[in-house]
Amino acid sequence: MFCAGETLALALLARTLADVVAGSQSGFHWGHAAMALGLTLAATATVRAWLAWWRGLRWHCTAVLHAPDGKEPLRIRLQGPGGARHEAVVRQCWQAGGAVVVRLVPGAPGMPGAIFLPWQAGSPELVRRLQRAARVALRVQPDMPAGERFC
Repeated sequence: MFCAGETLALALLARTLADVVAGSQSGFHWGHAAMALGLTLAATATVRAWLAWWRGLRWHCTAVLHAPDGKEPLRIRLQGPGGARHEAVVRQCWQAGGAVVVRLVPGAPGMPGAIFLPWQAGSPELVRRLQRAARVALRVQPDMPAGERFC
């Protein structure tokens, strides 16, 4: 009911704005200028997100770091462009078909928010080890939201 009322209110607002914009030449120009500004902002945001995603694809998982007591979060070692090396904590891991998405806790600037396996792993054996370790480690972490899917 609330959603239908909200939709109706937005439709009436859009119709009123369209009538105002179409009613005068200055309204017509103002409306097109606002749409051009909105399109420019959306395009800029899209390009920035795409560039960040593309830079993230250049990172590779080189090692799985096991916690000595088995209760610490799962950590992996990443190697980035130019030989940059960082350790990252795995936040989530899920499988989609033949691919595995590993979400990471935000770290150093420029680090990816996720890696995609098997494409970003050093070897097929590393993919298997990371999947196995993620299955175990992510199930025992206490702060996992309910309903998460694991790989």
